[in-house]
Amino acid sequence: MPTAFFCRCARPTVIAFAAALLAATPVSADDLPTLPSLRHIVFDFVLSATQLTEAYDSGEGIDSPSNGNSGTAAQNGKYVAGNRRSGSVVIDVVAATGDGGLVADVREIGEGQRTAAVRCAVARDGSVTFDPRGSVNDEAQLALRYLARGFFAPSKLEPGGAWSIDRHESGFRERMTYRIEALRDEVHVSIGFDGTRSVSGARFLESTEHGTIQYDRTLLVPLSIVVKTRTLETNGTHRRSADEAIDVRLRSDGFTSS
Repeated sequence: MPTAFFCRCARPTVIAFAAALLAATPVSADDLPTLPSLRHIVFDFVLSATQLTEAYDSGEGIDSPSNGNSGTAAQNGKYVAGNRRSGSVVIDVVAATGDGGLVADVREIGEGQRTAAVRCAVARDGSVTFDPRGSVNDEAQLALRYLARGFFAPSKLEPGGAWSIDRHESGFRERMTYRIEALRDEVHVSIGFDGTRSVSGARFLESTEHGTIQYDRTLLVPLSIVVKTRTLETNGTHRRSADEAIDVRLRSDGFTSS
């Protein structure tokens, strides 16, 4: 899924708070967050993706593989690429705002590489925005979304209890629907979810996703997230379809280490 799909507008208070801290944001992959960490969380992830690109006009050509992707091009104007990667998402929560938001520094380690830490604002409903000087991959944004303090809001605390999150702004539309599938005990909940997103304009994007979350409703942290997403994109000369599967598992949480 294009990373821009996850980057949604958070609420003004948490954005303003994050902006005030951006001067301290690390810009080197070797730097650690320069603000004290209030909560240190590590997730392990595995991501696999395939993408089919079709050119409407054969004269436009087909994008070539990049970023370690491998693929094959056919003479009929189609190109298929695949990608698989794994590693760890490291999150340091550096602030909590009065409107229920969080400010966190996130980075990734894996496959012989580590990314620079990027400061992110996470609104109460799970909306994520981040410093435009950096980039935050889908798996990291997924983990951040479900750390939101207002994410878990079922209509009733029993199997079948459901809730939804809707966003409509500046050509972006999203609807996520969540439901409790099982209560493992007083703390741990199994959640299923389905969602749709679209971005209109010269570059039209549309995605559907479904998955499951194992969630600790006391510590407000996902223990695991498994999601499959299908994205369609058209931009006038090309059409792309992408299938992505992400498996995120909690490895450690500073709130449970003592």
